[in-house]
Amino acid sequence: MRRLTMETIALGLALAGATGCSSSSTHATPDASTDGGLTDTSTEAMAPSEAGDAAPPPPQPDCGTTPPTGKQLFASTDQLSVFALTTDGYAAYEDLNTQELFALPLAGGPPKDIGKMTSQGRTLYPHGTVVLYLPIAADPSTSIAPLSVWTAAGGTVAISTSILAVDSYYYTYDASDDGKYVAYYQASSSGVGTLTVSSIDGKSQMSLVSDIDLTNGNCFPPMVEFAGNTLIAQYCPALDDASAETTTVAAFADPTFTTVTLGTAFSPPAGPIAVDPKGKNALIASPSGSGLALYPLAGGNPVTVDATGTNAIFTPSGDIIYATSATALKRWSATTGMATTLVVSGLNYPTILSADGNWLQASAQMSAQTELLDLYIVSATTPGSAIPIVTTPTTSPMGFTADSKYSVFGTNFPMDFGAVTFTMEATKTTGGTPNKILSAATSALYTSASKFISNTNQTKSTGGADIVSMDLSTTNGPTVLVSQADPNLFLASASELVYSWYCDKNAMAGIWTLTPP
Repeated sequence: MRRLTMETIALGLALAGATGCSSSSTHATPDASTDGGLTDTSTEAMAPSEAGDAAPPPPQPDCGTTPPTGKQLFASTDQLSVFALTTDGYAAYEDLNTQELFALPLAGGPPKDIGKMTSQGRTLYPHGTVVLYLPIAADPSTSIAPLSVWTAAGGTVAISTSILAVDSYYYTYDASDDGKYVAYYQASSSGVGTLTVSSIDGKSQMSLVSDIDLTNGNCFPPMVEFAGNTLIAQYCPALDDASAETTTVAAFADPTFTTVTLGTAFSPPAGPIAVDPKGKNALIASPSGSGLALYPLAGGNPVTVDATGTNAIFTPSGDIIYATSATALKRWSATTGMATTLVVSGLNYPTILSADGNWLQASAQMSAQTELLDLYIVSATTPGSAIPIVTTPTTSPMGFTADSKYSVFGTNFPMDFGAVTFTMEATKTTGGTPNKILSAATSALYTSASKFISNTNQTKSTGGADIVSMDLSTTNGPTVLVSQADPNLFLASASELVYSWYCDKNAMAGIWTLTPP
């Protein structure tokens, strides 16, 4: 399942609570009057009883020309926003009027109540069949919050009243792929925590590692992630001298969760650790500074991929495409253990692989201020030259169409907070001049062939935006599927888009699915 939201890049979008799509004001103008020989020409509004006129009707929302279409799963005149889909067919959404969370079966039926959530929408996180969420926002001074989970089988369960929970989620808690376990850092007011795994019903907890520093900026935040049913944790054991603390990476396999320490002097946590598609090996920069290495999650000696390796991604086959300190781009074979040079020099960041595995979006530069990149297209299988698309660090790579024929990226990003829209451009994977395909757009959801779904024409006062579709294999412009829908869009499959609409309080408001063109 794939998601499209207006929170695609770090600037984010704060959805407004209003239900209308536009606003205006009118003022009654009374007749002029005289007082002491002086003429009063004031046009200040008078109360209806004073003016003798009826109150003006409220302004009508501008909801565009294309009403909701497809199948209405649930009708409500409240403002509903879908936050996530589970793998067993539920849409988790929030009623923004009441701040109550619900799970709606996509197959049909009434919604199931999850509970109230007063923290940000980004603190709700789906993993498989599990929905994890913070009922209230994390304390800004301690990052401590309660954690709850919901499953269709077990309903809502309070897991802990005090975990380390960065408000933007950021891998400080997670659920196992099979939906049996939840992992988190049980937090104390002293700033020391315990890595803990709980059963999904909350009835049993197992302490895995105690005395973890939850406040050291050099190790913050400690992270957890499940790879299958193996838990991987990055944390700093608390020491009397915090400056001497270094990051430990350890694995814990179901059902015993016995500690397997992969190393104790890694770089501070900077994001989730890449794990091969089979869930057997973690790809980590060696603490000795000897490049990239594969660390067996079950224990054992690491295998060096390249002593000069830096940034890397896995392919679906388990091969590794990576850059070196000399800016070469290479591909390491999981079958032979040998590396092939794809591009001799000039690249530092492999980013997104095409669906057919033949093409790669890659970059040489990253802006320190914006974290935007320049953009090149590279063959992911055959040695050759990188095709330059944009040579300044002003883009955000957005991947490829489903048929791998077009590379898509964003430009013209705003440098302030608020609604994040940008210009969407595309080129053929064989190269060529970029074509501007959408203005004021968001990220793309790729459906089939060269087609995708996006948002555009966002209304700043409400956050609503038009849902549009495009086919890059034609010269046709975007087709509006729905006007002024909630910007959170999800693909349950290539043939089912889930969205909500609340522009006007009428019978069409609620949660819908539609079949993309």
